[in-house]
Amino acid sequence: MAEEAEVSSAISEQDVTSSPLRKERVTRCPSILLVGKCLIRETGNAATLNRLRSHVESGGYDCVMIDPEDPREQEVTQESLRDLIQGRNVVSAVGLHLYRSASILLACKELGVPYICYFGGTDMNEGVKSPEKREIMTEVVFGARHLIAFTEAMKEIALAVWPFLKEDAIRVVPQAITVNPNTEFDFELYISSLSSHKNEKEDLDSEASKRPENNNSYSYNETIENEEDSERKQEINDRLLQKDESVESLPSSTASRCPSCKSFRSFRMEDFRKPLPQKYCPLVVLVAGLRPVKDVLYVADCWSQWQQDRGGEGCLLIIGPVLDAHYAKDVKTRVSRLHGVLVADKVDPSDCQEIMRNATALINTSISEGMSAAILEAMALGTPVIARDIPGNAAIVNHQVNGLLFNSPEDFLLQLQRLLQEPELPRNLAERAKEYLHRYHCAEVERRAFLDSLSEAIFT
Repeated sequence: MAEEAEVSSAISEQDVTSSPLRKERVTRCPSILLVGKCLIRETGNAATLNRLRSHVESGGYDCVMIDPEDPREQEVTQESLRDLIQGRNVVSAVGLHLYRSASILLACKELGVPYICYFGGTDMNEGVKSPEKREIMTEVVFGARHLIAFTEAMKEIALAVWPFLKEDAIRVVPQAITVNPNTEFDFELYISSLSSHKNEKEDLDSEASKRPENNNSYSYNETIENEEDSERKQEINDRLLQKDESVESLPSSTASRCPSCKSFRSFRMEDFRKPLPQKYCPLVVLVAGLRPVKDVLYVADCWSQWQQDRGGEGCLLIIGPVLDAHYAKDVKTRVSRLHGVLVADKVDPSDCQEIMRNATALINTSISEGMSAAILEAMALGTPVIARDIPGNAAIVNHQVNGLLFNSPEDFLLQLQRLLQEPELPRNLAERAKEYLHRYHCAEVERRAFLDSLSEAIFT
C-alpha cells in the first residue's frame, strides 16, 4: 500500500516544483514523460501541460513532468535520464514546443523511448527564422512518432518548413480549455492595492526618496512596506482571504456546460458579477508572460491618453510572470509614467480567471501566437475578447462574431468603445464564443486524439 501511495503521488503538484531527475523511485505502472515549461504555473504552457497530464492519468498511465528551463535540470545527462526512465518505467515522452523540449526528446530517442511533439507558436512564428534553432527542431521533427499542431495555419507553416513531411504526418488538434475562477477572490481590493502601491511609489519618486532596486513588483503582498503600515497590510491580506458569501458558489443552474464533454462551465455575462467601481470602468485585462513577443505595451500610450480624456476612469491591467527580466524592467519603467495602467507579476490562475471574468474585456496584443490560452479562457468565462489581428488570434477570433480584432492602438480603442456603447454587443459576442468553444475546443475530443497518438507511438 505504501508503494501504491507513492506511485499515486507522482503526478502531484510537488512533481512540478521539484526535480524528477533527483528522485529515485520504482513504479510498476507505465509512465509518460511530459516535457515543457511547467515550472511557472501562471503561463499558458503550464495550463496546457497540466491538462495533458489529466489526459495521461485518464489513460491509466503515471506521469512525470520535466521543465527543460528549470535551472535544476541544466545538468541532465544520458545516465540521469536513463535512471529516470528505468525507475519510473517511462514508455513514451510528449514534448510541448520543438525547440524547448529538444534536448530531452532527442535524448529519449537515443534511449529507445518514442515521443510525440506539439508545435509551439514560438516554434513556428519565431524559432524557424533562426538557422541554429531550425536545425535542432528539424532533428526533433525527424525523430517524432507523431506531430500535433493546434491550428491548420501552424500545420501549413510546418509543411512549408519541412517539405519532407507528408500532410498526414501532422495532426491538427485544437487545444481544449478548462476554467475554475475563484469566485471568493476580492478582485476589486486587489486592483485597488495595485493602484495604491503605484500612487505611493509615484509620490515617493517625486520627493526623490530612495527605494530598493528590486522593488518593482506590484504584488498586493508588497503594497505596504514600512513597519508602521503593518496593520494596514494585515487588513488587506485578511480581506483578500475573507469569504464573500454573495459569491460562495455558482449553482449548476447558472452555468451551461459543453453538451459533448462537460469540460468547462461557460459563465453568462451577468452571473454573479460585481459592478466595477466607476474609476476602474472599463477594466481591460491583458494576460501574458512578460517577454517581447507579447508586446504588452502596444496600446498602452494610446490607452493612457484616452483614459485621461475620460477624467481618469478606466484601468488597463497587465497580468503575467516575468519571462524576460530586461523586457519586464522596461515595461514597469514605462508603466510607472502612464495613467490608468497597472502591472501584476504573478496572480494565482484561479484568481486571475476571476479578474478576467469580471473584466469589461480581455485584450491580446501579441506580435505572434500559436493558440492563446488566455483568449480561450476569456471566452469560456463569458468575457468579450479584443485581439490583435494576427494569424494565431484570427484562427480563434472571428471578427464581430465571437470577438473583435484590431490592427492598431487607435483601432483597439474604437472596438472597445463599441463594447461600451452597444449594449447587446458584449452579450452576443459571449454567446457566439461559447458556441465556438463547444464545437471546436472540447476536452473529450482533445483527450481521445491525444491518447490515440500516444498509443500509436508506444505500440507501433
